[in-house]
Amino acid sequence: MSSCSSWLTKKIVLTGGPGAGKSVIAAEIVRRDARFVLVPEAATQVYTTLGTTWDRLDLANRKEAQRMIYRLQVQQETRIAGENPGKYLLLDRGTIDGATYWPDGPDAYWADLGSSLEQELARYDQVIWLETAAALGIYDGAASNTVRFEDAAAAVASGESLLSLWSGHSQFHRVAAHHELPKKVAAVEQLLLDVIRWTKEAATQTRWECRYSSCEMMYLEIDGKPGVRMYLHHSPASADRYSFQDVLDGKLDAEVRNLFGEETLKSLKRAVKHRMR
Repeated sequence: MSSCSSWLTKKIVLTGGPGAGKSVIAAEIVRRDARFVLVPEAATQVYTTLGTTWDRLDLANRKEAQRMIYRLQVQQETRIAGENPGKYLLLDRGTIDGATYWPDGPDAYWADLGSSLEQELARYDQVIWLETAAALGIYDGAASNTVRFEDAAAAVASGESLLSLWSGHSQFHRVAAHHELPKKVAAVEQLLLDVIRWTKEAATQTRWECRYSSCEMMYLEIDGKPGVRMYLHHSPASADRYSFQDVLDGKLDAEVRNLFGEETLKSLKRAVKHRMR
């Protein structure tokens, strides 16, 4: 179940392999646009505090470092969301990134954390995967991040692993590598503006319909109670009523998905979240 702060704050993840420009791009967009607030990369903070890099640790300490990174990531998201209601959180990596660096693979990572890929994907509203510049032969290794240990080939491989993990998100976007960083910044910035505009437009919808039978229409709508009701066209007085909390808790998921489809369910939840601000 979502917390109140997550209803008020959208979380957008920038992910991708080392050298993708995540930190630079996130910082530049936050500097330009006050609607965004930065959630800094947890891994860099943890490894800087430890005074080492992933490759210098033994197996047990690699795992413990990843646990520390996960805890810090979740703490940052919660704290910064609470401090900035109504803003867009722009995250320099998300919790799922840690699965790429877990020595025993992603499945063992979820088991250790008591979570799952599906649960972690659900934490975020949008995901933007950035291709590393190493794919173009442009890579400065540790020169721009002292806790980075990957060579160019490993940076590309890390990016591909993250692409596989994150691409199951319903709102997944990708931005190719660019020879010129300003062009990549502009591409991400335009994508974010499109996402914001699309989200706002979708949130204004209040009514959906589907054909229930050969002679009947079924309607789903947000009314002024406030709440959500579902009814056949000839019997609005007999509508089934639900609270906004019911919608966010998933109590309508199966029925709406079955009758109206997955896209309507997503649209309904966006509209409800928008009205709970």
